[in-house]
Amino acid sequence: MRKVGLENIDDILDVREGDRLGSGARKTSWRLEEMKQRMIEQLNQPLEITDLAINGSDIMKEFNLKPGPVIGEVLHKLLEMVLDDSELNDKETLLKVSKDLIKGNKNITSRI
Repeated sequence: MRKVGLENIDDILDVREGDRLGSGARKTSWRLEEMKQRMIEQLNQPLEITDLAINGSDIMKEFNLKPGPVIGEVLHKLLEMVLDDSELNDKETLLKVSKDLIKGNKNITSRI
């Protein structure tokens, strides 16, 4: 869903159903229905940086940083973490991890 974009999900499902009908099968199957259910469950999960509980402004304000690529790097690392465990997507946790990333990563801290 992340690769194709949420706006294209319905079209992809329509193509899959059309493919099934065109090959003589029923419109849907238990596998397709199971996949749809998993997709519905995932729609409430963060998929993009903008779905994080914090943004670049929060990081800059919290750590007195100026705009720059460091902020983007931290946000990308936070997104990777939240994609693995969506329960970590809260402001307090993300700011704590941001602090650890900024203080512990020599690549990041050398540019601050």
